Amino acid sequence: MAPAVSAIARNPDQGSLAALYAAVSPDVDDKDLQGVYLDDPGHEGIMIGEATDDERGEEFWRTAQEVIQQIGGDDALLSWTE
Repeated sequence: MAPAVSAIARNPDQGSLAALYAAVSPDVDDKDLQGVYLDDPGHEGIMIGEATDDERGEEFWRTAQEVIQQIGGDDALLSWTE
């Protein structure tokens, strides 16, 4: 199965291109791409229903906070700006 997946999957360099583009490209402001999901550099992707489910998002956030506290202790979630 690995050869089949590797034929369609992206390697880490390819997978990071859209995030890197969003972080540094002036096109993000020029093309009004603020806050949209990019699947490729400069290309707005289509989000699946689970990605827009607020209840799932809140559940994920709670779980992430619990894991961070378990690993880093109570101070792990303090504000970085304070």
